[in-house]
Amino acid sequence: MTLEKHSISAGNVIKASYSEAQLRYSKLSLCSGVVFALLGVAIGAFAAHGLKSSMSTYEMNLIETAARYQMYHAFAMILVGLLGLMLSTGVNANDLGITKALKCSCVTFALGIVCFSASLYIFAISGVKWLVFITPIGGLLFILGWLAFLFMIIKGVHVLSSQTKATKYENDSR
Repeated sequence: MTLEKHSISAGNVIKASYSEAQLRYSKLSLCSGVVFALLGVAIGAFAAHGLKSSMSTYEMNLIETAARYQMYHAFAMILVGLLGLMLSTGVNANDLGITKALKCSCVTFALGIVCFSASLYIFAISGVKWLVFITPIGGLLFILGWLAFLFMIIKGVHVLSSQTKATKYENDSR
């Protein structure tokens, strides 16, 4: 479904269409990214200050790695959400696959954080060895998320350049 918004700019009425799904996934990606970043800081700080004396260097390194990758991908989710918002006007994003790429990137980054970082956190604290088999699944999900983000960027650059050309053409014809 598409929402329409009318605004007045320089005396002209501009009509922009917004994809509800794209706005929803952009908001989800932004909010999830911020929550994952907050949790990454909290877990990292708790481990560094509260658990340091009771954990080995190896276990602390696992937690540091998990928190680092969690932060990288939390910021990536925020970038995905921001790009989704930028691309949500003036184009039928569903036709270009941008909304699907946005959803895929958001979901795979979130699942990657859960599989990769959470498995390392739990393994470092509990020593349950079978959890290390989940960690590579998280890494694969990170890679898929980056590929979806790349697709979104490529399609988005095409959309933005088309919009710029259309705006320039309209201005030249006046």
